[in-house]
Amino acid sequence: MSKRYASSPVDFSRVIILALGFGTITGWGMYALASRSAAEVESQLCGQVRSLHQIQMDLLTERQP
Repeated sequence: MSKRYASSPVDFSRVIILALGFGTITGWGMYALASRSAAEVESQLCGQVRSLHQIQMDLLTERQP
C-alpha cells in the first residue's frame, strides 16, 4: 500500500510538468499571433496615412491658383 502513495506524487508532478509545458507553448503561440496581428494593423495604418497624405496634397494642389 505504501507504494501506491509513493507513486502518486510522481504522477502529480508529471501532470504539473505537462500542464506547465502546455501553458508555455500556448503562451508563446498567442504571443506570436498577437505580434503578427499587430504588425498587420500597423501596416494597414501606414497605408491609410499615406493615402490621407496624398489626398491632402491633392486638395492643396487644387486650391493653388
